[in-house]
Formats: sequence, C-alpha cells, structure tokens
Amino acid sequence: MIGTLYIVSTPIGNLQDMTERARKVLADCDVVCCEDTRHSGMLLKKLGINAKKLLSVHKLNEASKADVIVEMLLKGSDIALISDAGTPLISDPGERVVQSAVSAGIEVVAIPGASSVLAALVVSGFELDRWSFEGFLERKGPERKAQLSRLKFSTGVTLFFESPNRIAKSAFELAGYCEPERRIVIARELTKMHEEIWRGTVMDISERFIAKVPTKGEIILVVDKFHGKISDPYGFGNTLSMLEKLFRSGYSRHDALAIVTLLTERGHKEAYDISLDIWNNR
Repeated sequence: MIGTLYIVSTPIGNLQDMTERARKVLADCDVVCCEDTRHSGMLLKKLGINAKKLLSVHKLNEASKADVIVEMLLKGSDIALISDAGTPLISDPGERVVQSAVSAGIEVVAIPGASSVLAALVVSGFELDRWSFEGFLERKGPERKAQLSRLKFSTGVTLFFESPNRIAKSAFELAGYCEPERRIVIARELTKMHEEIWRGTVMDISERFIAKVPTKGEIILVVDKFHGKISDPYGFGNTLSMLEKLFRSGYSRHDALAIVTLLTERGHKEAYDISLDIWNNR
C-alpha cells in the first residue's frame, strides 16, 4: 500500500487552535516532516503526542529530501508535513515535497487549520470579494517597486508579510504609492499573548511606526483596495491619448478598452467609439 502525505496546519500561537483531526493525523502518521525538529518535538509534546520520527525539511535541504520522502511514501509510510507554525507552504518550505508526491501519484491530503494570512484578512473589516497574498515584501530593487506600484490601483485587498525592523520603512513607502486615505491594517503576533492590531490610513500608520517600531513578532500588512475611479491615470491626459498609448504599447483594442473603462469616468459606449476610430485609422 502506498502511504499518504498529509499537509497539517498547526497553531500560530494559541495551542487551543489545534484541530482534533490534525492532532489525530500527527498521532497516527509514521513520520513528521518539519522545519526544526527541536521546535516541532516540543509542540508534539505539548499536544500530548508520543515521540515520533521527525525529519527536518527546510528551504536549504528540501530539494534533496523530497526524493527521500517520496520513497518512504511509496513504501507505505504515512507522512505529515508541518511548518513551525500555521499552514505549511505559505511562505514556508514544502512545495517541492508536494510537487514530487503529486508527480509520483501519491495522495496528498490537506488538514486545514490556523493561518495567519486568513486570520489577518477576516479581522481587517475590508471587502473580501477579491484579495491576494504577496508573501514577504521584496527588500529592495525593481521587484519591490513593482510590488508597491501594483497597489496604486489595486482592485482587491493585498496582504504582505513584513519583519519588525523593516515595518517603519515599508509603512513610509506605502504612503508614497497609495493615496493618503487608503485604509490599512497591521496585525502583529496574531493569537499570541501580545497580539496587536493597528487600523488607520497609510498616512496614519506611517507616522505611527516612524515614532514607534515593534521589537519582535510576525507582522502582516493588509492594504485595502483602491476605491473610486480616476480621470487621468499615469498622466495620459484624456481617453484619446490613453488609448493611443495603449495601442502603441501593443494592447489589443479589446484589452485597451477594458483598461480605459475601468480607470476613467468614460462610459463604455463613448470609449468604444473613440477606440474604433483610432483602430480603423491606424
């Protein structure tokens, strides 16, 4: 019989958030793959789970350990994959292991539970019809600028991880990329004893964190979507020049029209007529 790979969520702070299903899977499986065997060994002990074979799988050795894990699964071992806290693979190791297991035809089962991303999202108070998680903000360079630039006219809520020593800098930069009244929530140490949630605008948060920087803890930034429309994004001047620039950049008429009607006050019919005239006279 081929074993099963279980992706098991563990508490992000409060041990009472451990589900009974997750506890049973960890107790019944043959091997527990984890980032830090000492940390996970203590967790299992606190959960009342007897000593297990623990296999360290972290970002530096995951590629080599993936084949070992698949071999054990093919020989019939049931294996649980956990991270130091929360749901595995979310900015944590595990993707290579899961991909290798799937390629080998091994059943992969999710045991859902605590997630700091979802916890921060649902307490934000924002509209959650569309949202995205960006992982950790890039530290510098064009990649960081691109991440922050996408927020300017974002149509959904965006979440980031950030470290305490960089939160002041990131909050200050956000104020430069978003309108001052854009709402933001910063959640720190969710479910833990020193849990804190700050709410305000990007300008409020920027001023607050310049004055006081948290010394430790996991931090999640939740940035609200852009509300409203703008009549002159990117300095195009008007609908005509906007369409002309989009066409020159290689956009199809259909895609250019969609962008214009999304970002301006122009009605679809008016923008369509303008786009048709430009397109036919190219």
